[in-house]
Amino acid sequence: MVSNFLSVHQKDELLLSKVLEDGVDINYRDELGNSALMIASSYGSYEIAEILLRVDGIDVNATNHEGATALIMASGNGHRKIIKMLLKIDSIEVNAFYKHGETALTVLICASQQNYTENVEILLGVSWMMLFYIKVVTSIVYMDVQMLLKR
Repeated sequence: MVSNFLSVHQKDELLLSKVLEDGVDINYRDELGNSALMIASSYGSYEIAEILLRVDGIDVNATNHEGATALIMASGNGHRKIIKMLLKIDSIEVNAFYKHGETALTVLICASQQNYTENVEILLGVSWMMLFYIKVVTSIVYMDVQMLLKR
């Protein structure tokens, strides 16, 4: 199993293909509960994620110990190609909850502060004006929460 994760971390497609041929558990998790697909999604390893998604039985909605899915991890790190690829999967759970109730969309909205607005648009399928509105509302809610926390 270590070689499975090692190949993902090193973005080694050849090693990953060999490991998968040996019949490893595609849904094996590390000590944090991350699967190989989650790690590839987090690091933006598109080619690795693509190979993993071809394997029968892969759990695209698996969650780690914090509740993050591959889609949430790709969203939080702004990996547009992986987000698009995952959204093409019929069984992908777009509304899975992470940690404190965040979804892939809310994680992306927060990440839009880092210029990931195109990725939010992919998830929403809406115009730039709607994204601007969401960003304004998110900022207002964030400021309200900060004010409440200071009380």
